[in-house]
Amino acid sequence: MKQSIQIQKKVIMKKATSIPQKATMKVVPQKQVKKIQLTKKESSSVKSVIKPAVKPFEIKSKAPAPAVIAPLVVPEKMIVTYTDSGFSPSFLSVKNGTTVTFKNESARSMWVASNPHPVHTTYSAFDEKTSVDKGGEYSFTFTKSGNWKYHNHLSPGARGEVDVTE
Repeated sequence: MKQSIQIQKKVIMKKATSIPQKATMKVVPQKQVKKIQLTKKESSSVKSVIKPAVKPFEIKSKAPAPAVIAPLVVPEKMIVTYTDSGFSPSFLSVKNGTTVTFKNESARSMWVASNPHPVHTTYSAFDEKTSVDKGGEYSFTFTKSGNWKYHNHLSPGARGEVDVTE
């Protein structure tokens, strides 16, 4: 008898809240479940309390959800990987002030430099000026807007491009 009263109190409390709550369930081993014998009067009063408590969970909105447009977030640091196949990605579009890190994961040395090969005069500051072996990296912060093509000075066929916008 006490257990049925406790059940009714819990359900009434849920009924009183106006905000639907997520239902939770507790798994109890079968041997711990106690069967409750209710009289017809108790059974009908429990049913009348339980039914209204379920209705808030059935509320459905007819209005469509508003569209959310998130601003494009551009990281301040980008990574380009150099492998035996070349630069990946081979094209980047970044904002002015972005740092691009070139990581060497190839079997050969890497020396990143702006075009043209071998003088690197298109963006002379964008020149590693030395090589790094496998596992090494070179970072460069782009401070000029424009389209900057580059290559591996030690393997000029490996090329890439960074488009820098304001």
